[in-house]
Amino acid sequence: PTAGFLDSIRAGVLAVPGVGKVKVHENDSGTQADVKTGDQALAPHSVAVIVTGGSASAIGAAIYARKTPGVATVGSTEVAVNDTLGIPHVMRYTEATEVPYYVKVKYRERPGSGFGAGGGEAAVTAALVAWSEEHQQPSEDVYRFFHDAVAQNAVEGLDGLPAIVVEDVQLGFAAETVASTDLALTWNQIGTLAAEAVAFEVVT
Repeated sequence: PTAGFLDSIRAGVLAVPGVGKVKVHENDSGTQADVKTGDQALAPHSVAVIVTGGSASAIGAAIYARKTPGVATVGSTEVAVNDTLGIPHVMRYTEATEVPYYVKVKYRERPGSGFGAGGGEAAVTAALVAWSEEHQQPSEDVYRFFHDAVAQNAVEGLDGLPAIVVEDVQLGFAAETVASTDLALTWNQIGTLAAEAVAFEVVT
């Protein structure tokens, strides 16, 4: 498979009504290979499509319309798609499993920055949730770096600079287990962040 082939599958599945996000993995080698290190082996010359939302039949049809001959599809959902002769072909893909995660932001407010007037912690929470909804993708780990940058720049101070200084961002799969570390997800998972999963600690 080529990059254009993979982009075509992704674009086609993304165009299906109700689909939110799509990740396409490939194994273009002649031997079995992992999607992620030590996680979900892919057969030779195959693709794995991970999707959020959408109709199974429409997703299967979109994959079939763009899959090149000789390339197998891998996944837990199977859809039979008929060709122009009425012969069924089984397309496979995987519905991403949502994995909620938690964020704790430790920060200090710059004196006279007007943090509260700019929306305060509620504005930071909204920015983090919006970033996660837009950018967190299937198969991808959850990284502190991005959440740190979003929190740092969520509220502009009265002087045009960030209103707070973020000292640390902690992540976890439960509120009581957050730590200063990234979160590893498997090939078929996607991290999701809710507003009530964001907490704060003011550092003095």
